[in-house]
Amino acid sequence: AFDVLNSRILNYHKKDGVVFFGENTIFVDVDVQIESGAIVYPNNILKGQSYIGKNVVLESGNYIADSAICDGVTVCQSYIKNSVVEKKKKIGPFEKLINVKV
Repeated sequence: AFDVLNSRILNYHKKDGVVFFGENTIFVDVDVQIESGAIVYPNNILKGQSYIGKNVVLESGNYIADSAICDGVTVCQSYIKNSVVEKKKKIGPFEKLINVKV
């Protein structure tokens, strides 16, 4: 049941112009909002009330929960929880952001 739900969530976002690579390794909660033009590479987990802005690149290996990733940001192999990443920043590799605004 989990695989079916995750597949439906990914298909919903793909219709809005989000690109996923390695879909079987990407997990997106139902409440996550992803804007068009975002690219999500393998091994990403997007949880809770997260927002992924336009033209965001999520390189492999990120965990993002209850956070806002604004337009044009690139995130690489990082852990982000309860945080806001402002426009056009580059995060990672190996960043750990908890309860911050950068």
